[in-house]
Amino acid sequence: MITKRIFLDETKDDVYLDAYIADGVTGYDYKRKAILVIPGGGYQGVCSEREGEPIAMAFMPYGYQAFILHYSVARKRLFPHQLIEASLAIKHIRDHAEEYRIDPDAVFAVGFSAGGHLTASLGTLWHRKEIYEAVDMPYGYNKPTGIMPIYPVITGDETCAQMGSFHNLFGTDNPTEEQIYKVDTVTIGSAGDVLLHMPLITAAKQGDGSYNFDNIFTYSSSVISECDYFVANLETTLAGSAKAYSGYPCFNSP
Repeated sequence: MITKRIFLDETKDDVYLDAYIADGVTGYDYKRKAILVIPGGGYQGVCSEREGEPIAMAFMPYGYQAFILHYSVARKRLFPHQLIEASLAIKHIRDHAEEYRIDPDAVFAVGFSAGGHLTASLGTLWHRKEIYEAVDMPYGYNKPTGIMPIYPVITGDETCAQMGSFHNLFGTDNPTEEQIYKVDTVTIGSAGDVLLHMPLITAAKQGDGSYNFDNIFTYSSSVISECDYFVANLETTLAGSAKAYSGYPCFNSP
């Protein structure tokens, strides 16, 4: 097994990955999954001695390469630094998938307590613009394949939350409702049917034969973009061009 420390930001000596890479088997081209382990500690410290290395070791026999994230704590840097750092960790793993013999489409994250909150944030807030302003990468590149938040600090409701974690995350003992909302709430929107009748298909066809349906959302894109997730019912089949594109009554669209 190879172990090494990878610094994720040259300006931060306390933000890094501890990597545990299983040896390859000669003559056997096997790609492992990856697990990003995010220990807790109330955003005051990183409890890697019990929520870091033991967890990494537990995953490795099941076909994982393991990476433990050490992120900004103790009010040294405030949110969204931690979310950006977790995104950098996923980016590093995928950037080096070949080196680590990892399937880049099988990169998971598990976190505990405050680390569970960061894990859940990574899994649901990966699209936030602050991340892409700080990190040069394709959209969605930092989205984990799956997440496992274990006893996470998941709510900022003062009646039941472990508020100390949020105090450390924002560097104040009196975070605003707006601050809490950003890290404990996911906004979901929905719409009715997206009906692809033939005039819409014809209008979307480009000169090179491809299709672009952006114009359909001209008047709704601002509402959609305000949501973390937006769901709509696409009323058509996707049977391919061999079946000929058509609208009502036998829908088939690109």
